[in-house]
Amino acid sequence: MLLLLAGSFGIMIYLKLGEMYGSGSDMWGHLFKSNLMYESIRKGDYYPLYTKEWYNGVQPYRYWAPFPYYVMAGLQAICKGNLINAYYLFAGVSYFVGGYAFLLWGKATRRMKTCGVIGLLWFFFPENIRVFFCEGNLPRMVTTILIPYLVYNLYRYVRLRRKLAMIGIMIFMSLMVFSHVMIAAMMGIGAFIFLLFDSMSNHSYRRSIEAIIGMLIAIIMCGIWLVPSLVGGLVGMDSSASESVMSSLTYSLMSSLNPMNRIDGITDTFYYGISFLVIAILGLLLGKQRRKAGYVLTLIILLCTTPEMVPILSKLPLSQLLWMMRFATIGYAFLLLSFAEWEKLRPSFCGFLLLLLIIDCAPSLNLKRYYTPTHHNTKEEISSLRDMTEQRTAIMDLSQFGSYPSFGLFEEGNTSYTYGWAWQGASTAKQIVNLNTAIEQEAYWYVFDRAVELGNDTVLIKKDLVGKKNESLMDLVEAANASGYKLKKETNLAYLFKKETPSSFGVVTNYEGIGIGSHAEQIALTFPVFTAGSSEYIDDYTKAELTSYRCIYLSGFSYHDKKKAEELIEEVAAQGTRVIIDMGHIPVNAKTNRYELLGVTAQDIQFKDQYPNMEYKDTKFSTASFDKEYEAWNTVFLQGTDQVLGKVEFLGRELPYLGSNEDNSIYFMGFNLYYHYTLTKDESVLPIFTELFQTKGNELPRRKIVPIDVDYGNDSITITSDFDHVNTTLAYQDIFKSEQKIANSNQLLMVNKGTTVLTYSYPYRKVGILISIFGCGLFFTLLFTIRRKGG
Repeated sequence: MLLLLAGSFGIMIYLKLGEMYGSGSDMWGHLFKSNLMYESIRKGDYYPLYTKEWYNGVQPYRYWAPFPYYVMAGLQAICKGNLINAYYLFAGVSYFVGGYAFLLWGKATRRMKTCGVIGLLWFFFPENIRVFFCEGNLPRMVTTILIPYLVYNLYRYVRLRRKLAMIGIMIFMSLMVFSHVMIAAMMGIGAFIFLLFDSMSNHSYRRSIEAIIGMLIAIIMCGIWLVPSLVGGLVGMDSSASESVMSSLTYSLMSSLNPMNRIDGITDTFYYGISFLVIAILGLLLGKQRRKAGYVLTLIILLCTTPEMVPILSKLPLSQLLWMMRFATIGYAFLLLSFAEWEKLRPSFCGFLLLLLIIDCAPSLNLKRYYTPTHHNTKEEISSLRDMTEQRTAIMDLSQFGSYPSFGLFEEGNTSYTYGWAWQGASTAKQIVNLNTAIEQEAYWYVFDRAVELGNDTVLIKKDLVGKKNESLMDLVEAANASGYKLKKETNLAYLFKKETPSSFGVVTNYEGIGIGSHAEQIALTFPVFTAGSSEYIDDYTKAELTSYRCIYLSGFSYHDKKKAEELIEEVAAQGTRVIIDMGHIPVNAKTNRYELLGVTAQDIQFKDQYPNMEYKDTKFSTASFDKEYEAWNTVFLQGTDQVLGKVEFLGRELPYLGSNEDNSIYFMGFNLYYHYTLTKDESVLPIFTELFQTKGNELPRRKIVPIDVDYGNDSITITSDFDHVNTTLAYQDIFKSEQKIANSNQLLMVNKGTTVLTYSYPYRKVGILISIFGCGLFFTLLFTIRRKGG
């Protein structure tokens, strides 16, 4: 224990003397939420429901589990409000508390010296040190402290048959849920696999099953927080996005087992640890037959961190949780448990294996190498934005500045921010993704127009992002000026734009068109006069709503009733609104199992490298090649249109790709032509779209800036406006309640003339409490059952 205390103080002193604070890409975002929690508690608010600072308003602890921020707030209180000192203290506490668990292991397994050495090293294990200093992921740091305690209680309950250890299992599993729900779920999966192999080896299943049941009950007991956290947020990630994330978190064994990466490679590269592989293999070969589950689990996790496993993992249940790199710390803990249980291990051989661990962890002692500051380079830009901004700012950097802006903007003053850190929990997440996509594509007319919609009077564009798609500074400035922004300052890193506005303003907007469906939002990046529909179902809209637009674009849409949807489309078109249907993304006809709408059918076709020579209204032309990732272009052509407006000749057949109904009010488009344009910016097809959509890329929606008053109270917001249909530029929250009429438009709050009073309270409170009570009932039932059975 004295060595742990000495190590803890040594780390704190070393970090403080070197001013090594805020390390890691995520850390400043977590420090913001920690400080928010501390300041709120000081004011008597022990669970802040809402803050206006990030994402045009956000629920800060609904999707981000609160326990780590309570821990930091407590440490900040000990440090008399000094957040940086609290960071240093947290590093020391992490080392001591995380390592102390292994002293408990040593006492339970009677391997005190071995476990003592492991406790001294735990903080410095390769993935643990990377998470702390390179990622700066505070919730994962806290779970790294908790995991050894949970494994310790699993050991005491399953192996030593200590009934009260079930309470420890539930307490630490609950704390993990309140720290990082995904890691908690991963811990459940890891424990299940470990206990499955352990039970098979020992022919004893009951206590393992009870332990898993206890962990599940602990999750249910967290219902008060878990229920609202599961509505929206990352849970809504689709399978393709989940597989993409899984792929990005994989590494070849040549990389994850290469110790030289730790010495002269990139510090943030995932390194599992060659010593852990050696111990796992030797344990399997030489260890006691009944104590090998930890070695098996370690090898499974290691193999699953490779890219070759992604296609398999993505098909499994709960694949959204299988970000295998994040299982590393869980694998460490269970491996070490099997190692600690290696009863007949000779002291000399045990010392050799510990020496391997020490050598493998030695590079972690070079904290200066792992220290990853993200705040020094952007201080000038952040300071300038604070001085220039009156209502809100947007920093368009594709997160290259790291998380510091999400903290630095609030060090002095009270600047609000359209971005933040960890956008998955923002109700404006789609807008954030679209803005980032627009920056990548250099769709600057869209960028600045939507910056107005989101209430930003200042915008920062990172310099090295300009010109990636052949746009120039002149193009950037022209697009900014069109939306009322002027280039006010240029630094070494960025361009800073300012729009003269009232100190608090809303926006009244008229859009020319609407895109409906999961693939329709992208049309606005090319033609900003379009807005995104609030529902993907066409028959969720009224005829009056749809006829208020000049043009409707349907792509990736759906319907509740096909006949009613078709009737609605025809009625809207008959009123003079042009309807354009992307036939590559329509619902399948449930009766015929064909892709058909309004009598027009989409037929599958594949092209190689590029489209055949195309014809549009008697004009023939050639297109650019397909994007490199889609050299085999799987798409559809049309059958059944009244009029053919565009076609190609292919293998002796005439294939229409564009057509219309008899009176040219409904248009059908195939070939995934617009998607081809978004990927390649093929100028040869752009005239088709400008004519079809009856607009140009430099046309903007009609917007009017109007002054509004916004006052924030205790769990309430009061908004005063002199105009109707005002976008307040505040993100709409599902917890908002009002006796006045409010609306949600593009996830932004709409109010009418007069005074609107919003109130908000804890979401899904009754359901969450009932589930937690039910979980507590299961908890006591399980304890009673265990006590009665004995053994």
